[in-house]
Amino acid sequence: MSYMPDYDAYELAQLEQQCDQVLAHEEKPNDLLNLYVNAAEIDETLFEKTLLVEGFIESRRIYEWLGKWKEGKTIAAIDMLAHSAIARTWGDRRTVQSLVIYVAGEAVDEIMLRLAAWRKHHAIEEQMPFYIRTRPVHLTDDIFAQLLANEVEALKAKHPGLPVLLCIDTVARNFGPGMGENSGEGMGAFVNNLIDIVATPNEATVIAVHHTGHTDNSRGRGHSSFEAAIDGAIKVSMDKGGEAPIITLETLFSRSTEGDDSLSFKVLSHELPGTDNFGNQITAPVLEYAGDYQPPKKPDALGKNQSALLDLLTTLYDEHQERIDSGGLNSVARVSKTELQKEAATRKVIPDRSNCYKTIKTLKERSFIIEDNRGFLYLPEAE
Repeated sequence: MSYMPDYDAYELAQLEQQCDQVLAHEEKPNDLLNLYVNAAEIDETLFEKTLLVEGFIESRRIYEWLGKWKEGKTIAAIDMLAHSAIARTWGDRRTVQSLVIYVAGEAVDEIMLRLAAWRKHHAIEEQMPFYIRTRPVHLTDDIFAQLLANEVEALKAKHPGLPVLLCIDTVARNFGPGMGENSGEGMGAFVNNLIDIVATPNEATVIAVHHTGHTDNSRGRGHSSFEAAIDGAIKVSMDKGGEAPIITLETLFSRSTEGDDSLSFKVLSHELPGTDNFGNQITAPVLEYAGDYQPPKKPDALGKNQSALLDLLTTLYDEHQERIDSGGLNSVARVSKTELQKEAATRKVIPDRSNCYKTIKTLKERSFIIEDNRGFLYLPEAE
């Protein structure tokens, strides 16, 4: 599938019409050059740039907001977006008031709790242009994408003049059935629809919450076409070594800002009205800027055996899911610890049984693998 990230659907239609005219010999010679600009003309240009979060988020860009499971991606996104919705300084950064549209693909009740806790923590009582979509959108499907685009347009009409900050949480949960993140066709459809159908026509800035790769924490999971299409990547990580967890956001790269920026926030707990069925007070996390925090040294990268075993576990899940899908079975893909060890020996990934189990234990301790009480192993999927 071809991908042209700089053209929206309307511009592509114009280009097709222009090509038809050229083929029909109807285009005048000078008209053929209307897409070109001379170097001298650039000298006369007065350049402008609009940032929605100072030094961090530029308007009309696509950002990947990535991190491991349970590292604070969602709470950090809510915090930044809520500050932007009322033009309140976030950390040490000024913001531009924006219309926030949060597409919650999972854990909607938790997202609502966290936003409610944010409002109470900051003593906000007035209305704010922050909307939560309570169902995921299958963005690999152009009909679903157009539905979301229409919803964004309708919300823009309620708040004329505000730039749009659209959050997709997460990429995986808003992908749609029948398509995998590792598929070039699937990721291409997701990216094209997000940019050409939803973001560009609505002049929206996109925050796409995404899980890091199982063996590479510097990029998101799935096909590389997503990484090629985005304008910036912001990594979210959590330090749990102190009295309170600290979430750090680090710009991995950006087309429009310095690209080496970071902010840190302390995770606090805020009480909400209501109790659970045992009478315990309901609480939700909120963030407090920690401007003087110094992140610890980065942990060692995964070892050779750890990376190989994670890759094998991913492969086994893909193989199981493919058999389920092709057979039309009503089942769930699962991989037991015993199966992983046997396959590691058979495929000569880690032939030694004892060494394999030690590697599994280490991956569990580092939260790369979750084991349930029946001995099935899972790759973390959702925050």
